[in-house]
Amino acid sequence: MDPGTGVRRALPYAPGEWTRLVSSAVMGLATVAGSSHVSALPSGLVLECGRRLVTALDPACRPARRGEQHLSPHLVYVTVDPGDVAVLGAAARELGLRLLPQVPAAGDPGGPSPVLNPPATDAPAALSVLVPDMTLIHVLLDTDHGTDTDVLRRWGADGPVFGAPPPEAVAAHHRVAARVLTLWRAGLPG
Repeated sequence: MDPGTGVRRALPYAPGEWTRLVSSAVMGLATVAGSSHVSALPSGLVLECGRRLVTALDPACRPARRGEQHLSPHLVYVTVDPGDVAVLGAAARELGLRLLPQVPAAGDPGGPSPVLNPPATDAPAALSVLVPDMTLIHVLLDTDHGTDTDVLRRWGADGPVFGAPPPEAVAAHHRVAARVLTLWRAGLPG
């Protein structure tokens, strides 16, 4: 990734869950890349995207260092390439079309419509989480928090804090955290 092409994204602090999500996304990307189905996504591009996302999401998978102080609720900021985020979203869509069962849409008993429950009967149980996991990661990485992210970065509040950030940065943090945690809770199973 070129340094100028990366975008900064906020993620909830949950190292164990991020480790699981990254592993699931890599499995999903590998499934799309290794599929015998005709794909609009070149397998080399999908695998390279997976490699770069693992590197970009590594900070989200690591526990905070002892003594680090963060604004509450604790968010982790990562820098990702928008192209990788687009490939992840396209791979999730493609995988969803292959794995998720087709059911009639409301009001259209003859037309198929994909749903997220349960996986297609011939799909292994582990594959049933791939589409929701990849979608959750994609949504979080694709959500631009606008000027709030710029405010946090300018005041150094997008990572460990070493002093008291100004009220403007604290307010921006709380707005970003509210959006991120709403998306996070909506995308987690259960």
